[in-house]
Amino acid sequence: MKYLNRKNPDINRAHHEFMGAYVDMMAFSLKKWDTSFGEGKGSLGDSYYEAMAFGGLFKTGTSIPTDSFKELIPNLTQRNNIIKIIENEQNGNNLSKGKKCE
Repeated sequence: MKYLNRKNPDINRAHHEFMGAYVDMMAFSLKKWDTSFGEGKGSLGDSYYEAMAFGGLFKTGTSIPTDSFKELIPNLTQRNNIIKIIENEQNGNNLSKGKKCE
């Protein structure tokens, strides 16, 4: 990303819009995978798959949402709900809907 012109808001806007398409396609892929192989058989609800699709939008090695995550989900309560879903699934606790991978 060394060629990204951070002073040009149009390029940053395009980046954020691309991330929205990424989330949509990742949610679609997660649902498709779950339908064929997962415990949920594709029935977890579109908003749940969408929430899990945000799992790739954290700053590296942290639980801090990226600017793209914040732009796509500006409401802090909604963002925190998504983060809880992701944490539950990662930890495989009793609030997760999936089965923890071994």
